[in-house]
Amino acid sequence: MSETKIRGSAKPYLTADLELEQGLLGMTLNDPNVIEDLPDNFHAQHFYEPAHGRIFEQIKTRTQNGNAADPFLIASYLETDQGVRQMGGEKFLIELFSHAPPRHLANSYAERILDLWRRRALLELSDRITEIGFTDAPTEEMIQLVEKDVQAIQALSSISRTYDAAEAVAMVLSALDDPQKASGVKCGLSPIDDVNGGMMPGELWLGAGRPGMGKSAVANSAALHIARFGRSPDNEPLGVIEFGSEMTVEQMMRRHVCDLAYEMFGSRAPAYSTVRKRNMSLDQSDCFRAAASEISKLGTLSSIYRTGLTIPAMRAIIRRQSAAWRRKGVKPGLVTVDHVGLIRSSQKAKGRTEAQGEIARELKELAGELNIPIFALVQLNRQVEQRDDKRPMLADLRDSGEWEENADGVIAFYRDAYYAKREPQPKGYDRQNEWEERCNSPFVDAIFMKIREGETQTVKLWADMGRNAIRGAAPDLFYDSSAFL
Repeated sequence: MSETKIRGSAKPYLTADLELEQGLLGMTLNDPNVIEDLPDNFHAQHFYEPAHGRIFEQIKTRTQNGNAADPFLIASYLETDQGVRQMGGEKFLIELFSHAPPRHLANSYAERILDLWRRRALLELSDRITEIGFTDAPTEEMIQLVEKDVQAIQALSSISRTYDAAEAVAMVLSALDDPQKASGVKCGLSPIDDVNGGMMPGELWLGAGRPGMGKSAVANSAALHIARFGRSPDNEPLGVIEFGSEMTVEQMMRRHVCDLAYEMFGSRAPAYSTVRKRNMSLDQSDCFRAAASEISKLGTLSSIYRTGLTIPAMRAIIRRQSAAWRRKGVKPGLVTVDHVGLIRSSQKAKGRTEAQGEIARELKELAGELNIPIFALVQLNRQVEQRDDKRPMLADLRDSGEWEENADGVIAFYRDAYYAKREPQPKGYDRQNEWEERCNSPFVDAIFMKIREGETQTVKLWADMGRNAIRGAAPDLFYDSSAFL
């Protein structure tokens, strides 16, 4: 046995139990099928005594290959193992076989061994933290190293269980009986929410489009709506983390405030370019400051600007923010990323296409690992601009088809007004009227190019791009100028 003094404890706490490990080995030698009953997150590395782990691995390997694994055979395969020989070799294994505890205790033995391994890993991590804490390394680098070690501990002891048909059917029926329990995170744009039912925890959704199509405005609008109104099935407020690699935190927040100011005051609200240039009228300034005051009360919106962001860095930021929110009763609800083309691969010396494929896989894994939906923005290839019909297609996703493969849904955004304004003014009364109508169109097409559980289709959103205001439909009385007087 091994004992370690835990800080704040009057007694040493057990961090290893060799008798427990030997008991489990004895059970597997008696009946190698016991291994199939152990938790799927239990591995040879979890044994305190390395020789025990090697014995377990040998039994497991032979059993999974359909071979016998009695004490004599295992001893013969490990006869050159110095650690096993020091314990007694064949005699030691026969002793384990002869004094094995009852089989039904195997799972509880494995769970206890796994728990002790976690404690040892945390104590070792504590020593490493103390060691690096006295170095001159940057603190941000220290934090990332520590978080990487914690993630390694979680990965080696995480559970990936299987469900039989009865359990899976029960989950489906439970969702039917309690729709709120299975509802996704609604972005507040009803045409989109009606199609996908909200973004479910663990899903990766892509917002695709060329510059100027409104994809950032949609992401901003969704983030603000969820931060204001989002609730979990247990009625907890939902928090939103928005990562920006193009826009600074100030730019993101300026758009949020203009969006809310438009909701509160309509056409009296300033455009964000007007705010940026500081040439607002007194009334516009009052509208902007009133909206800013409302947003400043939100404890559910977190904005981060960082260039060269990597997935491990994102994971660390999300975990820290989630922990801070949970202490306040807030549940993480959505992560937005603007945009994935500026995320840096954590692996070196890779081409852009290969790197983006890796990032696509890692981002999907991150959503599943943290059980949070991620809405990531993706650029489209420039070839779109060379076509007569500039409406996007799945093949236009830039850099890697793996974005399409890993995404649960892909929504492309298209604004005909953007392209109409760049066309030469046509001749002829009818054609000119049609062109002016296109130039002044407030609509954004949201094109569902992929939806894992649903049909592809196109819905329309209403937009005031200058104020970053995206809506499911035109605001009430929008066409009545007296509505905002």
